[in-house]
Amino acid sequence: MIDPTVLGADIAAGAAVLVAGITAVTTWLNWRGQRNDANQQRRHERSMRLLDSTLTAAVEFLAAADRTARAQQGLSAAYISLDSAKSGSDEQVYQHYLAIVEESREAARGAAADAENAYSAIRMLSPDVADPAHRYLDFCLRANIHPDETKVDRERARQMTEQAIRTALDEDSPAARALAQASRSRRRMALRRTPPANGGAPRQP
Repeated sequence: MIDPTVLGADIAAGAAVLVAGITAVTTWLNWRGQRNDANQQRRHERSMRLLDSTLTAAVEFLAAADRTARAQQGLSAAYISLDSAKSGSDEQVYQHYLAIVEESREAARGAAADAENAYSAIRMLSPDVADPAHRYLDFCLRANIHPDETKVDRERARQMTEQAIRTALDEDSPAARALAQASRSRRRMALRRTPPANGGAPRQP
């Protein structure tokens, strides 16, 4: 016959072991859950940082490419003015426009370097954007003031670049929507601009 005291002790010991096991399992599950949550949080934070970096690089690239196009057009206009000044007999006027050409050439060179650096950044962060961005930058580097033969292709290439950026950012993200709104505003402003009627003919300094 089993001694009730021994039986009670065995039951108590078994219960203690069971409780300890349950506690250990619960602790492990909680720890694993917390670790998974922490890992998910870190992945989310990394993803958000990447999106933020991509958006920043995209905005900087588009702005740099636009500055490059304007600088190239400024250089084109400077050459037109210089050519017009050549037909005159005023050496002072000619030297004035020659200096403007040199300044415009330097500005175009600096803008192009900035755009190339910005392109390198967006290509590294979002390879899917690289091809359309490179195509857009190429058109910007060949921009002319009169005639602006690449204007339509340049604008189309920009729109394709913007679309690639929005896709990379996720179409429904606030960043993508903000970029789309900014692009629409830019196009509306561009429609209001009209090129100079004289194609950049020189005025007396």
